[in-house]
Amino acid sequence: MLLSGGATPEKFERVPDYSYAAGASRFLAGRTIRLDAVLKNFPDRAAVSASLRKDGLNVLERLTQLTTAKGTAWNPRYPVFTN
Repeated sequence: MLLSGGATPEKFERVPDYSYAAGASRFLAGRTIRLDAVLKNFPDRAAVSASLRKDGLNVLERLTQLTTAKGTAWNPRYPVFTN
């Protein structure tokens, strides 16, 4: 799992390429997805919400496409217990 750590979308979108090449399988990017919407529009909650639906969703879609293309499928690396 790769954490965004609150990086800007532009910076964070470059990181998964390296992480997926090293075997990462997914990302967690809450602040990265909402950062621009909040910084540009707060305290106007309606504008923040509109920006999330447009720009935040675009960031999420780009990260999802990259993960689908380059991420490693997760498989447990321990014995499976049946009992």
